[in-house]
Amino acid sequence: MAEHVAAGGIPASKGYSDLLRELLPGAMVDICYPGDPAALLPEGASLEGYDGIAITGSSLHVYNAGPEVMRQIDLLRATLKTGTPIFGSCWGIQIITVAAGGSVRKNPKGREIGFGRAIRLTEAGRKHPMYVGKPEVFNAPTVHLDEVETIAPGTTVLATNEVSDVQSAEIGCNGAVAWGVQYHPEYPLREIAAIVRRIGLRLIGSRAARPSTGSGRPEPVEGRDMLGARVEIVRAGQPTLFRRARADGSYASANDPRVLAGLGATAEAARVRVTWPGGAKEEWPQVPVDRWTTLKEGTSRQ
Repeated sequence: MAEHVAAGGIPASKGYSDLLRELLPGAMVDICYPGDPAALLPEGASLEGYDGIAITGSSLHVYNAGPEVMRQIDLLRATLKTGTPIFGSCWGIQIITVAAGGSVRKNPKGREIGFGRAIRLTEAGRKHPMYVGKPEVFNAPTVHLDEVETIAPGTTVLATNEVSDVQSAEIGCNGAVAWGVQYHPEYPLREIAAIVRRIGLRLIGSRAARPSTGSGRPEPVEGRDMLGARVEIVRAGQPTLFRRARADGSYASANDPRVLAGLGATAEAARVRVTWPGGAKEEWPQVPVDRWTTLKEGTSRQ
């Protein structure tokens, strides 16, 4: 969260609560952090006392489980038993789905970031009160790597696009009703800008989803040149050299994207470590000097 704030963003809880107070002047908004083991969470009658519960986005992944995830699932299951209305965006629709009996996965098409394009209402979505006055096809701020894989019993899909089959849904469980969207209707443009500033470099070379040019499904895109990769040249008895694969330059020009390191008069083979844009790390123990060598992700022999 500190990294996000440093990039110009605001904490999700503050952004959500500020927006709710703007839309509902005088509303009393309580914030809880169910992923925090020290958090005091509402339960039973106290949950019934709320007019509604909103769930923000999160950098967690439901399929990783862990206590910080399970505490949220347990809280939602308790909430669904009370009948208190629920709304969730991004992580919200995912965690509601799992609490109600569905499943979530890493999207095989890659990350959807910036704006979800051509989100289309289903027949049920066109009639749903959440979309009164909404165009049948629209774009929306979004940033997510995961998606609903299997909808929970009692789910009605309200919107879809080529990247995720479930862009929004109504989920009925134990007599309670939850609305969820995979995108972020609460985000102002500055939040999208902050996210791109924060993780943009890490996305270079990673798999991403892009809309198809025809009527087919989106195609995965990979950065062939691995721009953003971090390279370490380890030399015996000398400081380690650090380089980064990059091709930026000045206006109307660009630099050679190959990584060049001057080793002086040494003739010994160098040990090279690479941290790829996707986070994977590899090491080549004997890279010859005085020549160009191509290192391909997944080919090291340590």
